[in-house]
This record gives sequence, structure tokens and C-alpha cells, in this order.
Amino acid sequence: MSLPILAAPPRRLALNLVLAALFGNMWSLMGWIFMGICLPVAVGLGVFNSTLTTGWRFMGDLAQAPGQVIRCEETGWEMNDADVWEWKYSFDYQGRNYIGKSYQTAFTGAEVGTPVTVEFAPGTPGRSRIVGQRESPVPAWFALLMGGTMLLMPLVFLGVGSYRVPRYLRLLRHGHLAQGQLSKREPTNVKVNNQTVYKYAYSFVNPANRREYQAYAHSHHASWQKRRLEIVLFDPEKPSQALVLAYLPGEPFVNSQGELELTRKTQLYLLAPLFTLLVTGLVIYLKFIR
Repeated sequence: MSLPILAAPPRRLALNLVLAALFGNMWSLMGWIFMGICLPVAVGLGVFNSTLTTGWRFMGDLAQAPGQVIRCEETGWEMNDADVWEWKYSFDYQGRNYIGKSYQTAFTGAEVGTPVTVEFAPGTPGRSRIVGQRESPVPAWFALLMGGTMLLMPLVFLGVGSYRVPRYLRLLRHGHLAQGQLSKREPTNVKVNNQTVYKYAYSFVNPANRREYQAYAHSHHASWQKRRLEIVLFDPEKPSQALVLAYLPGEPFVNSQGELELTRKTQLYLLAPLFTLLVTGLVIYLKFIR
């Protein structure tokens, strides 16, 4: 295998190369897939079912009015093994009748017609609650705790993926090429589609000091077992910082102009973050804009 001629560093990187490094590595991809599931649910919980986005309406001086219970029923929510109940009530204010909902953990008993005291901001009587109760099923701290717990796993994946990005970009901009020869292949404990992921070690020599180093790649594809020679991209200042060029996101290669180009032109890895932003934006739109 002859080494292609790569443009001298520092190299200007095409946008698709940068996007592939940011979103195309496996950790980032899995993180955005999990985030696409967890973030809309967490935002929906905080926006629609907690006081996180409604508590500000009850800050400052509040007006009060007498009201009466219309109905009490379970919401399906539980806190500390106690059911959350919804109280529906009506009240009159400045000649108009209003219907509202209020929430309480554990049921204290209230029949239809039971008198209650309702509080609200003077300018928005349509947003009200019974004194001593919540205007949403769960408090803000509960939504933050559940949302944070749900987002922990995707944030860990995205954190690991982001940690690798500066290294990828540095190698793409400043790396030198070398020919790597397969020196070791060993199975890992990871499986993809019921196929074992193998760790491949490729040995290469740094021309500057004639020392041997290794670059690694992981894959479950059987085709990698036949790849005895691979082009390695290494950091000339730290040759131990090296990666198999074809293992980088998008499988970049050196074209005839000496520039790095992606083998896989499709950018399907962008679908996961776009889906996340779209669904989360839709949740916010339905609550605040529509």
C-alpha cells in the first residue's frame, strides 16, 4: 500500500468533516438517540405537569375569591407512595365565572360543593389554584429530579463523544500519515447485532524517530478481519495519539488533490439531533406559543 500525498498542515477542513467529528462518532450518535427520547419527555414533564413553568404566576401579591369544588379525581401521579389528586372548582371574580384545577398529594376529602378559597394574580384570574395546593400535578423539584435522572445517561454518552472531538479535529488538521500493519486482533465484551466487536491494533513507524507506535480501531464487521494494512493518522508531536484514518467518523480518505474527504457522503447522523430539537421545540410551542 502506497501512502497518498496529504496537504501540509494546518489543513482547512470541510464543514461535513467537522460535522462528522461532532455528531458521527458512536458515543455522540448514541447520546443523541437517547437524548431524542429523554429530552422531549423531560421537557414535557417540566412544562405540562409541574410548577416549574407556572410558579412565577403566583409570585407577589395575590387576589383571593371564594369558590366551590366541582369534582375530585386521581391523576395517576404518585409522590412518596401517595396519589396526586386533581381538584376542579369554580369561582366568581369581577362578575365573571371561572373554572380552575388545583392539585394535592394525598386526598383529604372534599365533596361536590365544598367551599374553598382560590388565589390568583389580579390580572390573570384564569390561572388560579386553591390556597395551600399546587397549580400543577407535581412540584418543580420533582420535575427537575426526574428530568435530571432521565437526561443523565444521554449526557454521559454526549460527554464522552465530545471529549473525543478535539482529538479528532486536531488529527484531521495537523496529523501526518503512516502505513499501519495489523499486529493484534482481540475480542471485546461488546456486541452489535449479535456480532462481537473486535479491537484491532495497527503498528506504524514514526519517520521522525523511527520508533514504533500503535493505532486502534474497533469494529464488528467481518471485513475488518481482512484489512491487514491501513493508513494511520498520527499527531507528530505526540505519535501515541493516532487513529486509523478509515475508523474516523465518515471514513475520510485523501483525494487526488491531497484533501481529506468523506467516503460516506450521507449525513444521517444529523437526524438524531435534528429530531431532538424538533420534538422539544414542538413541546414548547404547544405550551407557550400556540
